[in-house]
Amino acid sequence: MVERLDRPISGHAVHIAIYKWKDDAPIDRLEEAMDKLRGMADDVPGMRLITWGRNTNKWAEGFTHAILILGDDETAIEQYRAHPLHKDVAEFIDLWEGFGVGVDFKKD
Repeated sequence: MVERLDRPISGHAVHIAIYKWKDDAPIDRLEEAMDKLRGMADDVPGMRLITWGRNTNKWAEGFTHAILILGDDETAIEQYRAHPLHKDVAEFIDLWEGFGVGVDFKKD
């Protein structure tokens, strides 16, 4: 798996999601699922970085995990979303998500 930060950071598209899980959520399985997404960096054209982690901010308001997707452009983000592995993982995450926030933006 390659985290592609070797290209200039300007001119990119970003997707960020942060999650609050249901009380009985299987955290280990959810983290394994996010690891699978991270492996997609090599499979999606224009993908620069897929990474996730546990939130360590003291003002987290119950949001425990976040994922960051960085692509060359909005097309790369859409190809990530359309990828069969992403669809499978997203369905699993949706089962256990208590509340989530997604943010997308483009930077020229």
